[in-house]
Amino acid sequence: MGLLSRINNLENQPEQSPQVKKEGLLAKASRYDTKSVTFAELAKQNNFYRCALFTNTEDFYHVKKSFNFDLESIADSVSSKDFWDGLDLTEGEWKAFSEESLTPLYQLFSEQIKNEIVLINILKFTLDNKSAYLVVINHDGELEDASVVSQAVIQSLDAKQQPSYDSSDGFVISSAYLFIISAKLSLENAFNKYDSSISDKLTDAAMEEIFYKISELLFKPNVPVLKSNCEIKAIMFSREDIDEKLLQFHINSNLQEFFNLDEKGVLVLSAGVCPNSKGSISFLEQD
Repeated sequence: MGLLSRINNLENQPEQSPQVKKEGLLAKASRYDTKSVTFAELAKQNNFYRCALFTNTEDFYHVKKSFNFDLESIADSVSSKDFWDGLDLTEGEWKAFSEESLTPLYQLFSEQIKNEIVLINILKFTLDNKSAYLVVINHDGELEDASVVSQAVIQSLDAKQQPSYDSSDGFVISSAYLFIISAKLSLENAFNKYDSSISDKLTDAAMEEIFYKISELLFKPNVPVLKSNCEIKAIMFSREDIDEKLLQFHINSNLQEFFNLDEKGVLVLSAGVCPNSKGSISFLEQD
């Protein structure tokens, strides 16, 4: 089966409803003891379908990390300290918002996400001597202990996804096709109303969302690596020639909910074909 055929199959897989595990507090805590996990991994472990961490930069709050947020919601996340103070949240406790109490929170989200919200749970905790907020949308099930979740979120900020350059299985299929995937134009357009101190943070959050989604699409032996300057480098393998325009179409189809038709999506550029692992790894490592 060719790569683009596998991408088509992945696109057509039905979404699975999250299942909530019932665990004791010690069992919950032990899941985070062996190693810190990324924010996306943390969200999946807790069955959070949509969630985001809001932190403070120059007296404004904004999304620092998110899972299944769209670009418009990341851009709309910029909010004042007074707004969060007005929600009457208690440090170290979850608070639920539903029905009429959701109204002030709608300003943080796109119409796409706003239309599906029936419940928001918010956890307030301290991060770097400032208040931070974990916002979870439509969680169906028992929320884990606030102290366990907040500590896991803090640990996730130091977790690094170390790229695996092991592509030996891929060269059994073909030479490596090299691609650069850029979201620079779309993200600049989305965040250009903010100063760089804010827009840089939003850009980082958006790129992590994009990279997570592309990583699920370009599974092994393909290797995507998140780089600077709103770029992702990827090496891919296929017995069929990979057309960059067709690849760009498939990737943007999978990112349609994220970009929500407001931006053009990502641009995919071919960087050639490499017959060996050494050259492919060199391509991925270069900034």
